[in-house]
Amino acid sequence: MLLIQQKFGNLLMVGRMINAESDAFGAVRVMVNLTQIGEAAGVAAFLAVNTGREIWGIDVADFRNTLKNGGSIIL
Repeated sequence: MLLIQQKFGNLLMVGRMINAESDAFGAVRVMVNLTQIGEAAGVAAFLAVNTGREIWGIDVADFRNTLKNGGSIIL
């Protein structure tokens, strides 16, 4: 769970407070990756509000397409 806080369904964690294993944290803590994580959190929040769902319930395909249409590289 990198972005979503498990105890609170609509609380997203971004920046250096995200949860990651120590090896992975070394890769995600750099600014370019933190920016991408922040953008993903913003898109997830936008979709949740617009669909009336919790973060867990957003459509993953819609989430990925929204990021891709905004210029994000999706693997």
